[in-house]
Amino acid sequence: MGKIDIGQAFGKGWELFSKNMLPLIIGMLLTAIIGGFSLGILMPAMIGGMFMIVRKSWNGETAEIGDVFGGFKKFGTLFVGGLLAMIISSLGAIACGIGAIVTSAMVIFVFPLIVDKDMGIGESIGASFGAFKENWLGTIVISLLAGRRQFGLHRRPVHRAVRHVRAVCRLQAGVRRLIA
Repeated sequence: MGKIDIGQAFGKGWELFSKNMLPLIIGMLLTAIIGGFSLGILMPAMIGGMFMIVRKSWNGETAEIGDVFGGFKKFGTLFVGGLLAMIISSLGAIACGIGAIVTSAMVIFVFPLIVDKDMGIGESIGASFGAFKENWLGTIVISLLAGRRQFGLHRRPVHRAVRHVRAVCRLQAGVRRLIA
């Protein structure tokens, strides 16, 4: 298992974002709209589709806007994995604020591992925990930076969508470095 290099994750994240900017931005807008209208039920599959777009970019392939729906091929795994990751993160939030930061970092790589490494639910949670254990500081930093973007601490929705897309790219770069 490798170590997270924050600079490399940001650099590779920007490179991935630049290669497929249009499908990523439109895909994120579709993710927000469809996820919102479904009351979050379809959100894990849509986020999985975003990681599939980034994976295509990583592999040198050209992504298409329709790739955002690719996560539906793994809907059950992504839904249950996302639910368990949310429960684990919530337990940390109940414990205290710092616990939320730590538990969120422990499960930050669940979605990319399910999509990119074709792992099952337990295997992806275990691998994400293992990555955290091996590189807790880098994982917390990536989690905080991705979380700030992910949960919309930016006032304008378009900027929030673009920032979220770049966070997805950074997570993908981080998971590729950690789980070789």
